[in-house]
This record gives sequence, C-alpha cells and structure tokens, in this order.
Amino acid sequence: ADYSDIRYEIKKDTVISFNGKELTKIGSNSTDGYVLRVLKNGGLSSVVFTKENDSEKAVNTAMENAQLIAKNIEKPIEFAQTEVVRDTFIPKLKEDPRKISMAEKLELVQKYNDIPLGYEKIATTNVDYEEVIREKYFISTEGAEIREDLITTRLLGEIISKDGNLVQNVRVRAGGSNGFSTIRDQESNFEERTAIALNLLKAKPVEAGVYNCILNPDMAGVFTHEAFGHFSEADIIETLPA
Repeated sequence: ADYSDIRYEIKKDTVISFNGKELTKIGSNSTDGYVLRVLKNGGLSSVVFTKENDSEKAVNTAMENAQLIAKNIEKPIEFAQTEVVRDTFIPKLKEDPRKISMAEKLELVQKYNDIPLGYEKIATTNVDYEEVIREKYFISTEGAEIREDLITTRLLGEIISKDGNLVQNVRVRAGGSNGFSTIRDQESNFEERTAIALNLLKAKPVEAGVYNCILNPDMAGVFTHEAFGHFSEADIIETLPA
C-alpha cells in the first residue's frame, strides 16, 4: 500500500435513568473495535472489524477494495503531506468519574430528580446521567503514533408540569469533559428549571402575528448549522461545486 493507518478504540458507557420516581436503567457497557484504511494507486478503502484475529483478513479485504476503487475512479485520491505526530493526551480531570462508585452516582442523580417531584404540579420527570470514556489509538505507516483519552459526563433532564389539560416542559442539563465535578452542586439548577416549568403554566399564550425575536444561542446555532454548515462540508464542495 502507498499509505495505511489503523484506529483502535475502547469505549465504556455508563447510564442511570429515571422516569418520574422509577429507576428505569442503570449499568455500564464496554465495546471496542478497529478501523483500517488503505490507500493504493489512488484508491482509498476502509474496513471495520472488532476481533484482533480478523486483522489479516481485514488487511487483505482493504487492499483488494482499494485496488478495485483505483481502477474505477476518475480522480485518484491523494493525501496531503502532514507532520508526523507522536503524542499522548490524557485529560486533566477535576474529579475522575471512574473513581466514583455507581452507588454514589445513583444517589446524586436521584437527589436531583426528587427536587422537581417535590412540587404538586410537576407531573413527571425524565432524568439521565450519561458517562462516556473513550480510549483511542492511531498508528500510520508514516510513523504517527497517537493515544487520546476522552471522558465526558453529562446530566440531561426534562421537567414536565401539568395543570388540567395544560402541559409544559423544560429541559435541564449539566456536564462536560472536565470531570465529575461538573455534575455536582446542581441543586439550584434543578430548582430554577422547575420554577420555569411551573411559571409556564401561568404564561399568557402568544397571539398570532409578526414579532421581533431574541433567539436562544443554542437554537440559533442549530439553525445556522443545518442551513449552512452541512452545505459547506468539504466533500460536498469538492463533488458539487455548484
């Protein structure tokens, strides 16, 4: 091959979910897998496999497919020359979630979930704790050797209020990639979001008309991403210049 690289990733997911007072899900799951890429005579092929014993078969398949692509492609694929990187990135966490017991995580999530449920007009809640730990490796025939660990913890919730036939809902969230500390001390966050859910029950309905709007930055970002971002992706510009 003119060039090849391989990626290996170990991924561990932890989930705790509440629907109202009911604990609906708790547990961890671990998976791993490989992605092999081969560039041969301008043809680029990739193969995904999960067992180390299948590596030889994956190499042969990738080589065969790359040669087939090379024979049937109008414009050969070339990779730009880049600096060879050999590095390891391990994030500096304020509190490593791997060192927190499942029992402590459950206790914390349940405490947050109980806050809105303590109000009469809160009909139910959906609160999830999600933790993703990814250990990623990259090696190429150019000499690159990279390891990167990514650790993300987040808390996602929906608070649903109800008064007669009127139902309102408010989202709540916290977390990040700085460690488990981003999940702690969220009581005031849940209290504030619960208050909004309750106040929405008394909100005056919007009348039809044309209004000037102040957009939520997150929502405005989504609109921009969907309307312009996808159409600016490199592969689309390359293949559909019009």
